[in-house]
Amino acid sequence: MHQNPIIASCLTVLLLFASCQTQEEKELRASLEKAGENRTELEAVLRHYSDDTDSRKLEAARFLIRNMQYHYTRTSPEIGRYYGLMDSICRLTPIRWSVSREQDSLFASLENPFLGSQTKVYDNRTLRSEALIRHIDDAFALYDSSEWCKGVDFDVFCEYLLPYRVADEYPDPDWMTYYRRRVEDRAYVAFRFCKTLQDSLYTILNRMSSAYRTEIVYVARYPYGYRPQQLASLKRGTCLDYNILSCFLFRSVGIPVAMDYTPLWGNRSLGHDWSALFVSPGVTGTDSALDYSFSAAPKPLGSYLRSNPNRPTKIYRTTFSRQAESLAAVHGAEMIPGEFSSGFIRDVSAEYGLEHHVSLTLPPAHRNRKFYYLCSFDNRDWVPVAWTRRQGERITFPDLGGGIVYLPCKYEGGRMQAVSEPFILHTDGRVETLEADTSIRQPVTLYRKYADGENIRRYSRLFGGGRIEASDNAAFRNATVLYCFPDSIAVRYSYIRPEKPQSCRYLRFVAGNSRHGGEVAEFEAFGKDGGRIDGKPVGHGKWEDRHPITAAFDGDVLTYARADSAEGSWIGLDFGGTRQVAEIRILPRNDDNFIRRGEQYRLQYWHRGGWHTLGDRTGDERQYLRFGNCPANALFRLRNLTGGKEERIFVWRNGRQEWW
Repeated sequence: MHQNPIIASCLTVLLLFASCQTQEEKELRASLEKAGENRTELEAVLRHYSDDTDSRKLEAARFLIRNMQYHYTRTSPEIGRYYGLMDSICRLTPIRWSVSREQDSLFASLENPFLGSQTKVYDNRTLRSEALIRHIDDAFALYDSSEWCKGVDFDVFCEYLLPYRVADEYPDPDWMTYYRRRVEDRAYVAFRFCKTLQDSLYTILNRMSSAYRTEIVYVARYPYGYRPQQLASLKRGTCLDYNILSCFLFRSVGIPVAMDYTPLWGNRSLGHDWSALFVSPGVTGTDSALDYSFSAAPKPLGSYLRSNPNRPTKIYRTTFSRQAESLAAVHGAEMIPGEFSSGFIRDVSAEYGLEHHVSLTLPPAHRNRKFYYLCSFDNRDWVPVAWTRRQGERITFPDLGGGIVYLPCKYEGGRMQAVSEPFILHTDGRVETLEADTSIRQPVTLYRKYADGENIRRYSRLFGGGRIEASDNAAFRNATVLYCFPDSIAVRYSYIRPEKPQSCRYLRFVAGNSRHGGEVAEFEAFGKDGGRIDGKPVGHGKWEDRHPITAAFDGDVLTYARADSAEGSWIGLDFGGTRQVAEIRILPRNDDNFIRRGEQYRLQYWHRGGWHTLGDRTGDERQYLRFGNCPANALFRLRNLTGGKEERIFVWRNGRQEWW
């Protein structure tokens, strides 16, 4: 069969044109082809800006449209009821810093009933030309007029001010107008009354954070996301939820904002999300993104990580455009962990000064994968925080945080599998391998299963200068002082036993000044027979609604009583008559990670790819555990088999737990 030469010539031209297309042009064409019936709407946007004298707007439209094919909204037959519940929650207006009981009930209804089948509806099949054009024009009006955007690159504008959506929320291109109406008064006041642009920027950030920050939770609550406007009334959310909110707020007044995150802190559980602001170098003196924690306690712009005691493993930035070098884009047929399944993340660790590099030679048995991972420990699991491509027999991980234990792994069979022993990457870049030496054994004494950070040390200081008093009268006239606390104590139960049983009707703990009543978690009295003496809670001071006086007597070590006033508050018991008190047990506010009487514990160490058990113990009144026969140079973890979630790895050095 002979081919028509004219048709053949046309096909050749088309093939040559296709081969000369850039990757961006190919993506644009693919997005239009996948748009289905909505293609005419997207083409209308391109035609509209083809005639515009500002060529940047056409480029911006092309940027949005070629990336639409990767963004979607989740929907299901129940989605209407879900958003109805969201609207009901947002219409309620609880006291600031508090979620009402009615809201709390609605929050509980958001989760399980909606986790059925879901359908992805992609943006390129739904967004209309009129809304997109209106949004693009609005974004450019901000870009060209905002004092914050002077000197900000066009590429930064496209990623962090232009997009019609921030994350996986329900897309609404009119969000920019909605939020600007809510916050433009704050922005105007900042411009009018602050002497410099830098001062006005700080003022805007602090005012917005103060106005919108509420209750932070650690588990995602919104399986189908939310509409942009609903975030303005959000009263409970994760750090990510509040960073999405910060993007809506700041972008609406012309401040380009990205969302940065560390997948896991290297010295504690969980990771964190924060905002990264791109503003005019004339305002801040730098053209780098400045970190700002919108969801935690506000700190000066650009200082959040520098002043944070937690150590980031790696740092990533969420983008609107699909990143061609992301693992999601290059992994091919090889399975990858869910932590790297998004194609919209970019490694910015080096921009934050994470500079350590680690290279390893893989054992021959583990050279069967293309991609490898560094994991850090999160309570009970090794979580991947970095990835790399194998180069022959070696793997190299750049731009790592120091002062952290890492475990090199491969992903096989749907789980992480260690390919070598864990190591400490010290802050000076030195690598120390933790290979258990089972030929050398040693005893260890353990007081906790999780690191005692600064917050725990603060709890211990709350009892400093406090005292236990007994009396026969409610006014504690001529009271007997049974015990005085030192400046700092261990955050576990204090067992106080008078030289002889004390006869009294009233017993109290008096905190030192500026201690808010000491923040007491538990307060109990026992008689000579060892039985608990019941009494009525009494105290002086006004106790916070969320931390009432009854919390110190409820048997729950994680609840605590806290007084509104910093001075003159005390907490105690009225026995209703004279009793013989032989023992007092008192516990400060705590994290429930000390050794508790009656609970079961298991000590394990890491060796040759897995955890090995050294033995089980039951906690007793001593509130510590002793284990013999423990290998040297090992990485340990202590598990509470009775309950609790937090566990932290440690090594045993110089007769104590050294946490990592």
